[in-house]
Amino acid sequence: MNSNKKFLLNGKVSVETLPIAASVNDSGLKRLLLDKGELAQFYNSSEPIHLIAYVEFPDGSTRGGHYHPSREEKIYIIRGHMILAVQDIESGEYEVCEIAEGDLISISPKIAHAIKTVKSGHAIEFSSKTFDTAGTIHYPFVLNHL
Repeated sequence: MNSNKKFLLNGKVSVETLPIAASVNDSGLKRLLLDKGELAQFYNSSEPIHLIAYVEFPDGSTRGGHYHPSREEKIYIIRGHMILAVQDIESGEYEVCEIAEGDLISISPKIAHAIKTVKSGHAIEFSSKTFDTAGTIHYPFVLNHL
């Protein structure tokens, strides 16, 4: 049971496609495709979560276009197909990759990000820090590349 993990911006962003497991007893983060429906285990840590949010991605929409100065953000894609654009606000380095259901994205602080929907979908966003509107800084340059 191997996951497929890629790193962007020198490891400041990771996109991991969670493996489909044969059994609930398989260790690690995983997806189980059961007769009664999918069960995805995308977080298992002693570190507390202080923010959990549901995110909808309608066809043709773009979400994001911002960065967080001090908060890491994680996003688990439940369904859909999108394009993730990320830019390091300090170095200006920019990368784009496709993301889809089963992907777990980790975005470090000071990384601007935007997600453009190719096929509508849903996600769960979570963080070990609480949401603070002052901690979400608009960054339009990422959107220009999508």
